[in-house]
Amino acid sequence: MGADPSPGADDEEAALQPEDLDWTRDERVATIDEGRFVVATDSDGTPSADAGDADDDNESKPIDEVEQIRAEGARERLAEHVDRVGADHGFSATAAIEDDVVQHEAFSNDMTQVFEELLTWYARNVDPDTPPEDVLGILLLASGRSVRFPRRALIDVLRANDLGPDDSIADLVDALGEGVRFPPEK
Repeated sequence: MGADPSPGADDEEAALQPEDLDWTRDERVATIDEGRFVVATDSDGTPSADAGDADDDNESKPIDEVEQIRAEGARERLAEHVDRVGADHGFSATAAIEDDVVQHEAFSNDMTQVFEELLTWYARNVDPDTPPEDVLGILLLASGRSVRFPRRALIDVLRANDLGPDDSIADLVDALGEGVRFPPEK
C-alpha cells in the first residue's frame, strides 16, 4: 500500500517550482508601472490596457477602472446639475492651484457676465495678492496666445489719456504709465 505524497515531498509533479510563481513571465500580464500590472481575463489571453513605456514618466498612466467609473458618475451628476440650473450660460469648475483645490460656479443668461466671473475667480485664486486684471494680463502674455482687440478699444485708450494725432509715441508711453487697460478706466 503506497502512501500519498505529502506537501513538500520530492514528487516534482505535485509541487510548484519557483518559475511557476514568476507571473511576470506570463504573456497574459503586462507591467504598466512599478508595482502596477494589467492581467488579461478575456479569452484571447492578452492584456487589454495599453501599457505604454513604463520608463517614460511623461506618459499618462491608465486610470484604475474603479476611479474611472467614479469620475464618469461625477461628470454625469455635474452635467445634470448644470442642466437643471436652466441658464443659457454657466460653469461649474474645480481647479487645483498649488496645494489647494478650489471650486466655484456661476450661471446667467449673460455670457459676458459668466465669462468675467470665471476669469476673475481663477485670477484671484492663482495669485490673491495681485489684482485680477494684472494676473489675467500676465497669464495671457505667458500663454503666447494672440488677442485681437477692436480698433475702437485703442481709440478709447487714446481719448481717455487725452492723446490725439499730434502726440508722439513717447507721449503715449508716458500716459500709459504702468500699462494699458482695455477698456480704459473711467
